[in-house]
Amino acid sequence: MNPSLSFSVVAAALCCRVFAIALLAALWPAAEVRAQDTDGDQMPDTWEIKFGLSETNAADALIDTDADGLTNLWEYAAGSDPLNQDSDADLVPDGADAAPVSRALILWGDPNWTEDDAYDYTAPAWVLGVYRVDGTWSSNPVSWYLPEAGDIDVGSLNVDLDRNILTNSVRYRLKFFDSTSGMLFMDLLDANGEAVVTDLFGNIQSGSNTEATVILDVPLASYTNAAVLHLRRQSGETRIFESLIYVDEDGDGLDQELERQLQTSDNQVDTDGDGLSDYDEVFVYGTDPTNPDSDNDGMPDGWEVTNGLNPKVNDASGDADGDGTSNLIEYRQGRDPRTGATNDTTSVVNLKVFTVLE
Repeated sequence: MNPSLSFSVVAAALCCRVFAIALLAALWPAAEVRAQDTDGDQMPDTWEIKFGLSETNAADALIDTDADGLTNLWEYAAGSDPLNQDSDADLVPDGADAAPVSRALILWGDPNWTEDDAYDYTAPAWVLGVYRVDGTWSSNPVSWYLPEAGDIDVGSLNVDLDRNILTNSVRYRLKFFDSTSGMLFMDLLDANGEAVVTDLFGNIQSGSNTEATVILDVPLASYTNAAVLHLRRQSGETRIFESLIYVDEDGDGLDQELERQLQTSDNQVDTDGDGLSDYDEVFVYGTDPTNPDSDNDGMPDGWEVTNGLNPKVNDASGDADGDGTSNLIEYRQGRDPRTGATNDTTSVVNLKVFTVLE
């Protein structure tokens, strides 16, 4: 862990405790919430004693005893074993299996770049629900899908990227104060700190003098030697309130964790091959990205959308153009269900004439 960040697991525990408790409250059974909790760490004394934790030391709530990517508090909320990296023996570490809340690297707090290039950032970097490969949080952050923020130089912030895992695309969400005089740029650097590409998105700040949020698609596939995401303040004051990075290997707009939850492909934009992208199925049409015919009416979702039908309603027997032929038959015949038979030029019907031999 880079000492210039002044972060530690203990600092993370102290700064993030309230936030973690708020996120997990809905997961706790009511009876257990009321159970005796001497140190007030939201883990019942009986549970802590059972697993050899301290019922009088609240700091152990945010410790990852079995180094599986979940803190003891997360393990309790998820019902998993804090002493076993793979509680359900499915060969997937609990930290990857549970995926409890977030899909991003979160830099939490209120860092501030000022006119004199001083950079003040005292809050912890905290990773929730990301897919950890190996190593431990405190000693090997690069082993995560989304590594901890790296070196902080004067007037700049670097995030190291593990290119053995991140090969295609990541989405970068930045919430910041957009000052009128501020100029903020993003560069990509190689492993030696040399620029691969500068001003990737131009000046991110627009000078609105208000809080702003931007989502940037970082095209890592186009820069195979890029190893560091470099955010650079060139002038003016910039306050960064929140910084998140989403992994999107196939560039379909769905991050890796959501792809796992939906069971969609992380290397195909259209998992079910119905003509609609996974992103559009989830966020635009509300259809199933793993089923080419979400309403099971015999017509693919993409075809229904293209032809003005509803992919979530079984309208196979309907007759959109009133020509006496059902939508399903029009689909099977390769015809347009929106135009009558007399105006339909989408296909030619071939008739074979047979002569009866006597």
